[in-house]
Amino acid sequence: MAILTQRRDKPRDAAQAGNPRAADEPPVQELVSALSHDLRSPLNSIIGFSEILLSERVGGLNAEQKKELAAILRRGGQLLRLLDRLVDYCKDLGTGARDEGRTAPLGPLLENAAAGLRHGGVRAEIRVRPCPGALRAAGNAQRIQAVLEELVEAAGQHVRPRAVEIGAEPRGERVVVRIVLHGGQSGDPGTWSAGGLERLPGRVRFALHLARYYVQGMGGDLSVRAEGDRLEFQLAFRKDG
Repeated sequence: MAILTQRRDKPRDAAQAGNPRAADEPPVQELVSALSHDLRSPLNSIIGFSEILLSERVGGLNAEQKKELAAILRRGGQLLRLLDRLVDYCKDLGTGARDEGRTAPLGPLLENAAAGLRHGGVRAEIRVRPCPGALRAAGNAQRIQAVLEELVEAAGQHVRPRAVEIGAEPRGERVVVRIVLHGGQSGDPGTWSAGGLERLPGRVRFALHLARYYVQGMGGDLSVRAEGDRLEFQLAFRKDG
């Protein structure tokens, strides 16, 4: 079933939508950038202090304290990455992201995404299926990797899978990146349809919207299927080469 989110061709600002107050309001990307600075400073302090405590340079810790501090550090890192993606997204809304002429080698991209997820504290086993040959997608490799990581992090927090499998395969003139979460609780399949998105946590809805925005901007499509303990995302791009 396909996920339907906000289309890219909607007005980028309130002025285009006919809001008479728009000329007196700062662009949303400026507001988010300022808010980002206010949030980033205390968040970096929390992350840094957690790292110091976990190093036990200021005193020993018992097993429960280590576990709780590790959770704080993991969630702090996830929040920091989410903040970075939100800021980048708002900048792209203001400038209009363009990815024409770019190419993404999917083999290294998937390996980098898996490494980022492991480093980011995703608890599920991360498996990367080898890509056939030198498979490439027409698009921005950095944005594709950010979408993959955000989908896995957000959906993983919601469904809590035992394993995550990432791979890519050619299909005619397209190349499809598949993200499969195994062993989790995907819930009612209708939750993942266009009419059920409001029942998903905000982080998951943002991840789906971010993926749709960037994938469509590269001429691709996003679909999702939930069945039992399996949740699968498919990102289809134009094949390059």
